Amino acid sequence: MNKKVFIFIGKSGSGKGTQAKLLIEKLGQKSESVYYVSTGDEFRRVFSMNTYSSNLVKGIVDQGLFCPSFAAVSMWTNALFRDLKENEHIIIDGTPRSVSEAMVLDTLFPFYEAEPVVIYIDVTREWATEKLLGRARHDDTNDGITSRLDLFDSQIVPIVDMYKSRESIVVHHINGEQAVEAVHKDLMTALEI
Repeated sequence: MNKKVFIFIGKSGSGKGTQAKLLIEKLGQKSESVYYVSTGDEFRRVFSMNTYSSNLVKGIVDQGLFCPSFAAVSMWTNALFRDLKENEHIIIDGTPRSVSEAMVLDTLFPFYEAEPVVIYIDVTREWATEKLLGRARHDDTNDGITSRLDLFDSQIVPIVDMYKSRESIVVHHINGEQAVEAVHKDLMTALEI
C-alpha cells in the first residue's frame, strides 16, 4: 500500500469535512483503511473539558482567533498517537493553520513513510460567509466569520502557495462552489480514484 496523507485546506464553510468523509467512503469501497483527524473535532473535545488550558483555548477561539501553534499541533499529534493504525491512510482536516504548523506537519510524512497530497477546496469569502451563517453555530457571527476569513487569507493562503512551490507535494485545487456531488466528482478525478 502506498500510504498517503491527505491534507484538506479550505475556508471555514468550504465543505472540506464533507469531502473528507466522502473520500473515506470511496477508499473504504477499495478496502483501503483511513484515519481521519479533524482539528476542529479535537478542539471541540477540549472545549468539553473544564481545565485551565481548555478554558484558555476556548477564550481564544471565542474571539475568532487561531490558537497558538503548539495547541493545534498537540490536538492532531495526540489523536495520531492515540488511534492511528499501521496500514491506514491519514486524512487531516483543519491543519496546518500557520507556517509553523506546516513545518511540524512536514516531519510527519517521513515518520509515517507517507506521501503528502494537499486538497485545496477553494470558495470565495462571500460563499463561505453565506454557508457559515446558515449553520447557526454559536461562533458563526458576522464578526467571528470575518475574523476567521481574515486569518485564513493572511495565514493559510501563504501555506497553500508554499505547498504549490514544492515539487515534492501535489496540490489539487478544487472549486468548492458547486453541489457536494460535483465537488466530490472533481476531487476523485484529480486523485485518480
